[in-house]
Amino acid sequence: MAEPMSSKDALSVALPFALAVGGAYSTGYWGYFHIDALQFVSLVDVAKLAVYPLLFLALSTILSATYVESAFGPGFEPGAGADTRVGRFLRKFARPLTLLNILLVVAALTLIPDPFRWHVVSVLCVPLAGPLTHTLYFETLIPNARFRAILVGQVLLLPILAFAIGRGAAIRVDSGDSDLYVDAMRSSLPAYSSVSEPLVYIGKLGETYFVREPRTGKIVLFRLKDESQLVLIRKDG
Repeated sequence: MAEPMSSKDALSVALPFALAVGGAYSTGYWGYFHIDALQFVSLVDVAKLAVYPLLFLALSTILSATYVESAFGPGFEPGAGADTRVGRFLRKFARPLTLLNILLVVAALTLIPDPFRWHVVSVLCVPLAGPLTHTLYFETLIPNARFRAILVGQVLLLPILAFAIGRGAAIRVDSGDSDLYVDAMRSSLPAYSSVSEPLVYIGKLGETYFVREPRTGKIVLFRLKDESQLVLIRKDG
């Protein structure tokens, strides 16, 4: 019987996962504006973006495990449905179904426009966690079959979902549906703006701020010695 996952093993999985989730969100958001976030921040800053997704992962895993235990109880062990009609069908056609699943992911990436494609892809990728749970690596790393099925599914889902959230946020900002704008006159910024067309606040990477001129569509980068010089205004005024 495999030993439980050690703290070292958990850390070896959590750190790359944090970078994957943070990097996926950064790529989804900043990549839309053709900005390489790693030119302005370190990997540590990227990993910080994964704090909330990691908390979500922990909470959702606990809730999922609690629901499974209360709904099915200890009598329904993983693999107990393998000899049912559905179980036999899935085992018999496992490879064709996995291939079909991959083809659906490719079709979604090709045919569905941003940002909806990534939400669809995140859902389509969940069944792919099934084959992964039966690999030797994950069976050794996470001996508990129920917990392994839940955790592998979440780990596969969250980076794609993080990318989808980042891309959706970028599209909203680019389309003029931003929550924050910059008062260029009070901030003394060398960028064009007016009362009816204020600068769109994109965000901050390291010590560099990014805004977009609504009339020209150009992205302006700048740094401030004193953050109080940057005057932000909300969409509702």
